[in-house]
Order: sequence, then C-alpha cells, then structure tokens
Amino acid sequence: MPSPLKCLTLSLACLLAGSFVTAQEEIAKITYPKVRDTSAMVESVFGKAARQGALPFRITIRNNSGADRLWVVTLKEGNSSRKLSTESRFQFAVKNGTEIQEDVIFHFAPAFLAYDYRNLEVTITANGLDRFSRSNGDQTNKRYPKLALSKPIAQRNITKLNDLVKKDDSQNHYFGHSFEAGYLPTNWIGYSALDGLLIDVDSLAEISTAQLQALRTWVRFGGNLEIFFTDEDELGKIPKTLLEEPNLRKSTDVSLGRISVRKWNGSVLDSRLISKSGPLLRSYKPRDKSLSDDFSNNWQLQKRFGIKTFNPVFVFVLLLLFAILVAPVNLFVFAKKGRRHRLFITTPIISLAACVILIAAIFLMDGLGGTGLRAIFADLQPGRNEMRLYTTQEQISRTGVMINQGFETEIPYDINPVDLPSSTYNPFSRSGSQSTLYEIVNTVYQGGFFRSRSEQGFAIRAAAATRSRIESAGFNDGIPVLTSALDTGLKELFYRDENGKAWSLPPNTTVASGSQIPLQEITDDEFEEWLFAANDVFDATLKEQIKTLGREPNRFFAKVLTPEAFALPTHPGIEWEDTQMLLTGTPLEKGNLTDPEAGSPTSTNE
Repeated sequence: MPSPLKCLTLSLACLLAGSFVTAQEEIAKITYPKVRDTSAMVESVFGKAARQGALPFRITIRNNSGADRLWVVTLKEGNSSRKLSTESRFQFAVKNGTEIQEDVIFHFAPAFLAYDYRNLEVTITANGLDRFSRSNGDQTNKRYPKLALSKPIAQRNITKLNDLVKKDDSQNHYFGHSFEAGYLPTNWIGYSALDGLLIDVDSLAEISTAQLQALRTWVRFGGNLEIFFTDEDELGKIPKTLLEEPNLRKSTDVSLGRISVRKWNGSVLDSRLISKSGPLLRSYKPRDKSLSDDFSNNWQLQKRFGIKTFNPVFVFVLLLLFAILVAPVNLFVFAKKGRRHRLFITTPIISLAACVILIAAIFLMDGLGGTGLRAIFADLQPGRNEMRLYTTQEQISRTGVMINQGFETEIPYDINPVDLPSSTYNPFSRSGSQSTLYEIVNTVYQGGFFRSRSEQGFAIRAAAATRSRIESAGFNDGIPVLTSALDTGLKELFYRDENGKAWSLPPNTTVASGSQIPLQEITDDEFEEWLFAANDVFDATLKEQIKTLGREPNRFFAKVLTPEAFALPTHPGIEWEDTQMLLTGTPLEKGNLTDPEAGSPTSTNE
C-alpha cells in the first residue's frame, strides 16, 4: 500500500499535468458588482488568434439583474497602424432570470496584412450596466500549421510538443491548442483558421450530427483530420458519414482534404510522428502561406485582368488650370484692382467648379461600380446524408466610384483577401499607407471590401445544400451510364470510372438536364491534358489539389453552359466580364437516390 506522502505527490503531479491543458481559454469576463449573479464571459475554442480564416468563440451571459437587457459583444483585431483590421459586433437579448450560451465566429486578417503578434480586443456592453473592455495578445506561429488537439491527446503531450516546436524554430511558439469535443463549432467556418485537427476516437464519437457535418465540410475544403485510436475495435466508433472504410495504411483523400487514421498508445504521441518531416505534417501547406504566395506572381486570372496604371497627366493639367484660374486670372480679371472684395465670391466658385469637374472626370474615366473576373471550383457531393455543393471561388476586380463598399449574402462565406501584385490601385500594396476595416457579422460584410478606385482579390469558400447531381446506373456494354440531373446543361465532361478508365463527352456535344450523357473512351494523357488546361486559371495550391483529384476513381470533371449560376455573389455593383468554372463530383448511384434518414437538403449554418 503506497504511503500518504506518495499518494499526495501523485495527486499533485496529476493536478499539475492537468493544469497545462486548458481546453478552452477564458479571454474576457465581467461580473457586475451592482447587480447580483449577473455576468458575461467570452471563451476561445482554438486559441485567441489566427493567421487567416476565422475562429470560434463561446459567449455565456447570465442575467439576474431584475430586468431584460440587450448585451453587445464586440471582437476587434488590429488597429489604425495596420493595413487591415477586422471587427464583429454581436447582439444578445437576454431575459431576466435566464442564461444564454452562444457560439460566434470571428474573422482575422491574413498574415501578409498583419503582424505575427495579434491583439484581440473584447468589449462588452449592456444597457444600464458597466462597460467592459479587455485586450488579449497572442504570438502566432510564423512557419507552422495551425493545429488543434482534443483534450485526451493534449493531456500528456502538449508541453512536450510545444517544446519540440520551439526548439525546431524560435519563431514558432506552440504546437497547437487543446479543445473539448462539446465545444467544437457547428459552423464549418469556425474551423477555417485550422490546417489540421487531431482527435481521439472517443471524442469523435461524442460530437453531434451538426458538428460532424461542419467537420466534414472543413475537410472537403482542404482540412486535415487526424483520428487516433488505440486498438482496431475502436474503429467502429468513427462515423461512417465521415469515413466509410478507415484505411490504416495510408491517408484517405476526401475532396481537397484528407482524413488519416493513426494508432497510438492512448497516452503519449510519438515525437517522430509530429516532426516537420514526419508523416503527420509532411504534406501540410498552411493556408496563410497560400494566400500570401499564390496570387502575387503566377495567378493566371490576375495576369488576364492586368494592372491598371495611374495617369498623372490629367491631375497635373487640372491642378495647373486651377492654379491659373484661382491666382492670376482671379486676381487680375475677375477681382482686379478696386474690386478685390469679389475674391470672397469668385474663389469659392472656382474651387467648387474644380471639384465638380474632378468628380465628373472620375465618373467618366472610372465609372460607377466596377468590373472583374472570377474562377469557380465546385465540388458536388450528392451522397447520403450530405447533398452539398462545396464552392471555392477566386476573383479579382477593379472599382470606380462605390457608393456602398460592403455587401450581404444568403449563406456565410469564408472570405480572405489575397496578396495581389503592388500597384497604384491596390490598397494593400506594401508602399500604401491607408488602413481598412472589415466589419463581418454572419452574412453581412461591411467596411472597405470594395473601396472606390481600387483593386480587390478574394479567395472565397461556401457550402450550400443542393439536389443537383450526376446519376450513375452502372455499365452498359462496358460503357458507364451517367445521367445529368444538374440545374444547367453540360458542354464538356470527363470521367474516370471506378476501374480507373477515362471517358469523355464527345466534342461539340451538349447535354440538357435530365438527359443521359454519351461517353467515349479516351487515354489518360488526353484526360490529364484537358484537366491541366481547365484548372490553369486557379492558384498554384488549388491547381495541385485538382491534379490529385484527377487521379481519383469514380469522379467526373465538367464545364457547364451557365457557370454564372454557380457563382458566389459579392458586391452587386461589380460587372463580371468572365466567369470560368470547373465542376467536379462523385456520381450518385441510382439505388441511393432516396435515403429515409437524410430527408430533404436544408440550409444550415455551413
């Protein structure tokens, strides 16, 4: 029997070990001194800051103040000395004698428009109660993916992992953030700041259907999900809607993302697994690096759009004419000697006329609204319990005069500005000195998204429910039988069947919705050549991901007659000169067209 001292030492060691792992972090809390049992608290789920994308936060408000009240919680990151700051303002009506708990999403500026050290300011106000504000600093990793670990994995590993990361590169400060399964967001955008998520099978089995759907959506868009198990009997706990058949030998590609199933001892992670050259992180490319590097040099969409240069001749001539009118002409003609009092009338008139001429000239040269180009990659997954269209849109535009710089959408977007080449019209050029604020709440995007006389490049992602699909009825004389049930016609289609054989729609053939798709056999080289040309318009990272998808069996790639129907709308004042689109997806077997458990596709927080 162990001695009391040994038991006390063991208990203290367990307590200290647990203290290193705080699954959620309280970043702001106010307990109002003038009223009893009334408080407001903000907790982070995956940490306080990120280098791109959005993070989830949980807000808990308890109201026993004696009256119904409206709380306003504001999250803001960045300041006037930075080129881009972001802000979100959330309102909560809380009845007296109740407590609410709400999960919110907050967007961060991408790394190329921010500092490695981020400062998140939280402000809490309520009518009739004290105002509260707190700043939270967080040093983000410079060259390391953003990771999250479930609490059982982090419990005995996080300290060692953090030390390994710091030792490898002093500009990186932690391996990842711990989370509890119950805190996982039900909105996929809450995962968009993450590059990878490590979760044990027991925690995975605890999450709700909505959390599972959000997690799957994030993987479809390029997330890396790492599932850890201790013995093969636990594999049955992995939801089949997430991974039908766990592969213990290699990772499983799921659209643009990946799901890996890894064995561990249930206690300590092998340090070789998580090293930069190890199997876990070897293929990771942090998304903040893509936003910074992929759009400034070899982005074909930007090259087609071109860079508009500023012509100073007009401004110089206008200023010269103004100087001549307001000085010698005004002084010696309009208000000559003996009539100097006319200067009080003529000078304002000349100034006002010059302003009107300048505004009119801007309207004539740049116009109202703007023009742009966009490229869409849409992944159609009509399978059981899913029925979703996952859209990735890259766009570039140039504006003239903008009355309203923001816009609203029907579904929430993961939207990030991209690093365009420096130019006079690029507000985020390295030589620029102006600052911009994005104000984002749910589906409202206000602030300087589309500023007057500027260029904007955005990478946008969104998921939506759909009934569109390509249906498969097996083979007929060795030829795949596919039928289009899309909302638009097809003009090109290439398909790699489940045996790896390549097929295509015959040239100069269109297929209407509801019609069978005629197919002819082609070589792998023809398939790859077409796919290379079709995805050339996208950024380098997405092109590489699409190339990988092209080797996947039972997947089609297509071009439609009306690509605009698949576009993610942004500012209504932008006229899109061209919309390129590549549609891909998995055909749905006709035997799976109805699913009593799935029901109808519905709009969700995705």
